[in-house]
Amino acid sequence: MRSSPSLWASSTPFGFLFSILLLLVVLTSNPILAQTPTTTIRANTTTAAPPAGNGTATNTTVTPSRNGTATTSPRPLPTCGPNPGQFVVESPRSSAVVSVGAPINITWSYSKLTNLDIFPREKISVFWQNADGDNPRMDGWKLAGETNNTATRWFIWTVPQAVDGNYQVRLVADGLDLQQASGQGQCTPDGFPIASSSGKFRINNNLPLPTFADTLGPSSGVFGRWEMSGERVLAVGLAVGAGLLGTVMTLFL
Repeated sequence: MRSSPSLWASSTPFGFLFSILLLLVVLTSNPILAQTPTTTIRANTTTAAPPAGNGTATNTTVTPSRNGTATTSPRPLPTCGPNPGQFVVESPRSSAVVSVGAPINITWSYSKLTNLDIFPREKISVFWQNADGDNPRMDGWKLAGETNNTATRWFIWTVPQAVDGNYQVRLVADGLDLQQASGQGQCTPDGFPIASSSGKFRINNNLPLPTFADTLGPSSGVFGRWEMSGERVLAVGLAVGAGLLGTVMTLFL
């Protein structure tokens, strides 16, 4: 009696190997069984808060720049009060006369109400303008220069090209001049030095003295004629003197 192939395959060593190969063929030929299960792992992403300093801080306006850094606006002024201080311009005085291109020393002091412990805080600006007329324009001030040394009380200014006339300089602390910019409000803190102008001083251009061609030679023209006239007067004088001397000698001899 012939045994079935399945019994032969399981009863001999060759049959065992044949069974393993058959199992592999079945597994690889079935697309469902051949798929390898995969697992997708999603990263747990979170949105972090912006670092400190990139937002808006309390009482401080922060503006990001192009390179990513933040710039902070100037500190706000203290509460306004009824007792502000003031600049006192010492020079130039109203009697001063300066020339275009010459340096002028602008000096100042402060009124007693000025709180010099906290003001000025950032800078002192010097402005100038023509002051001819009864009512100089408040919007005609031009910046002469400024200094960040808030403890200083003098500023050297080289007078630029300008027409002859009367002029004034004006001192402004921390860029706050209520008369130049009404939008800032009519309000200053106690002790803050409000802007002040100097008296009217004069600026003149250095005009060269006029020159003329020398048309009179050393022995010509009027000088020569005067010289000849002098010689003639001398000759006449000698002749008259000799005549008088002869007359006197004749009378006494």
